Amino acid sequence: MTINLDYPQLLNPVDLEAYYSDSPEKHVFIWSGMKDLVNHHPLLKAHRDFVVQYGWGYGNRAFHWLWNILVQHSADDFKFLEIGVFKGQTLSLVSLLNRIYNKKGTVYGITPLSSSGDKYATHPDIDYENAIMTIYGRFGLDGEDLQILQGYSNDSDIIAASEQLGPFDLVYVDGCHDYEVVVSDLTYYGNMVKLNGYLVVDDASNNLNIPDNLIRLNWRGLPDVSKATDDVLLNNPKFKEAFAVGHNRIFRRVQ
Repeated sequence: MTINLDYPQLLNPVDLEAYYSDSPEKHVFIWSGMKDLVNHHPLLKAHRDFVVQYGWGYGNRAFHWLWNILVQHSADDFKFLEIGVFKGQTLSLVSLLNRIYNKKGTVYGITPLSSSGDKYATHPDIDYENAIMTIYGRFGLDGEDLQILQGYSNDSDIIAASEQLGPFDLVYVDGCHDYEVVVSDLTYYGNMVKLNGYLVVDDASNNLNIPDNLIRLNWRGLPDVSKATDDVLLNNPKFKEAFAVGHNRIFRRVQ
């Protein structure tokens, strides 16, 4: 695959962190550039196209490039944890990237495997385990690198199990969007991120300088998630805000 040299700042997270500032111009460059890079990467494009065509998840196309560079530049035996799995879009993408880059990573997901939602969203009553394995099968993934922790992220047994499995190179918080639960997730699972690992928070960019009409529906996030992210992470000496990709904010563990 030929890398598009129009976007040298977007090829690894270190360069992106050095480039980033919370300005409209840089948000446009990052968002538009990552979408373009995904569309020129056959496997990433095919994965995202499947998700869009069959309703296999939310988010946006640019996020596929975000996970691409985070996995590519993680350790060969990286550990990834997703809080809030839905139908397996992100888990399967990280497993696909694990294969693309010949890594030996492990992919964990915390989910009740049910239609349980929050005050912002409800979910269909389907077989979620089957949905996850369907997208894995669609891309020829056997799921040997995948482990599901069935339950809620604020259950004491799930927190304890996660602590035993960690620390993690990459943690993605995209579960319950209620303020108290987001605070819990960021506090407990943030402490499980390795030094120089990344904590990615979905739906958290309400307070950033993202220009109108950049993101579909002008979706910057949710008030509870954005406030929880600011309250827990902005003045937390353990984390530095590295960059943002639309409504995903990325924090690097520095202590």
